[in-house]
Amino acid sequence: MQSAASGIRLSAVVMSHPRRAELARELCRRHPALGLTVVSDPEPEGVPSAWRTARLAWRSIAPGATHHLVLQDDLVLVPDFAARVREAVAARPGDPLSLFVEWGSRTASSVRIAAAHGLSWAPVVDDYIPCAALVMPVEIARGFDAFAAAGSTESDPDDVVLLEYLAHLGIGAWAAVANLAQHDAVESLVGNTTMGVRQSVNFSPLPATEKISGAALTGLGAVPYYDWWSQQATLFVPDDNTVDGWSQIRSRPALSRWGIDPREVEEELVTLLSGLPDTGPLLDRVSRIVVSEIWTTAFLTGLVTGETGPAPDLAPGSAAAPALATLAAGALRRVVPVRWLSRVGELLTPVVLAGVAAGLRRTRVPSAA
Repeated sequence: MQSAASGIRLSAVVMSHPRRAELARELCRRHPALGLTVVSDPEPEGVPSAWRTARLAWRSIAPGATHHLVLQDDLVLVPDFAARVREAVAARPGDPLSLFVEWGSRTASSVRIAAAHGLSWAPVVDDYIPCAALVMPVEIARGFDAFAAAGSTESDPDDVVLLEYLAHLGIGAWAAVANLAQHDAVESLVGNTTMGVRQSVNFSPLPATEKISGAALTGLGAVPYYDWWSQQATLFVPDDNTVDGWSQIRSRPALSRWGIDPREVEEELVTLLSGLPDTGPLLDRVSRIVVSEIWTTAFLTGLVTGETGPAPDLAPGSAAAPALATLAAGALRRVVPVRWLSRVGELLTPVVLAGVAAGLRRTRVPSAA
């Protein structure tokens, strides 16, 4: 019997710039099964523009392809990426699929919730499309260039224009729970270095026996989010008046949706910290205020997770554990030095896991905002 993946004819390119040509060539060398070609900025002497290069990349579709994959040059891919991307496309052949999601994004939160429920896909809920490793059906991919040319300029981020394009078509994108790509530590050409380290929410290569299914997180009524610009716990709630479909509220009104007093949440954290063996080293590196905001974000994550499916397994070794373990580092990547970030993430992981568990214990259907 012929597998669904065998009907996938993949076209694949690497977006690059002459300054990073060697990165692009190395990606091609490491993954010959993809048949990658390099698409470089068509105006290399100008100010680097992902928009210019993305337009060229999305129209560089090989004849006869059913799906088109665009990779950025600063990625590390799982060893079996070529097979896995075909498996992913076969699981959801009609959808745009993001194969890398950075650990501090809104979509990272939906990935964590989906991981807790053992699902393969999470909805993209950012105000942009995660596009470092993005694959789309060719009938969708072909239209991006004309849309971008008609309604945007080279100063616009390509990921935001991609969101506008898919919104125009009435199409949503999905993020792989098990990310197939990791972002390398390369300086951004378009100013994104100010965002800090942008690693994967869940870069954990799947065992050969584990397959990517079409199972996806649905019914997501809110998105817990650590706002790493303001260093605060927040919640995104549905809003049909925005392009991305969400608007942001702070943690106090967010908790009130569940009838929870923020003082109760803080009291639980005090109890937790009094019993943690590493509280001293943690507070030597991170403000107590920030720890509280991380805890509240985790608590909100537990509340939302409890509404979207059965009680999850959060134990070490579970499907949810690697994705939850990136929450703190993704949140603090701008305010904690890189040399401490991994250790701070480790110190905060018990806080995150306990916060999610505490939220799960309090889950009930929220009242209207």
